[in-house]
Amino acid sequence: MALLNGGLRVVSQACPYVAMGLIVGYILGRTRFEEMAFYYLGIGVAAGAIVNGLLLYAGTELNTIRLNLTTDGFSPWPGLIANLLILTLASAAVFGLQRRHNRLTRARLRLEDA
Repeated sequence: MALLNGGLRVVSQACPYVAMGLIVGYILGRTRFEEMAFYYLGIGVAAGAIVNGLLLYAGTELNTIRLNLTTDGFSPWPGLIANLLILTLASAAVFGLQRRHNRLTRARLRLEDA
């Protein structure tokens, strides 16, 4: 059982960095290849940091349970479920934004061809 707890803890601790990488990577890609306002990069990095902090909190604090004679004070499931849920929402948001920008780019290219 300790191996399962350790593996779930690793997955739970990896989720914050994946979510932050998604958000910051999207923001860096937009600012690199498009003309964005000067504050766009700062807001994007701050959003990535907030999501990272939220997920790190969820991965550690939600896993602590009340001690009694039958428990050891750690359950990986609440933090893992919260982290995977927030990671899924962040992935869906970045994917949706990418699809929106691709649609806008295709429409812009069709207008230029006409």
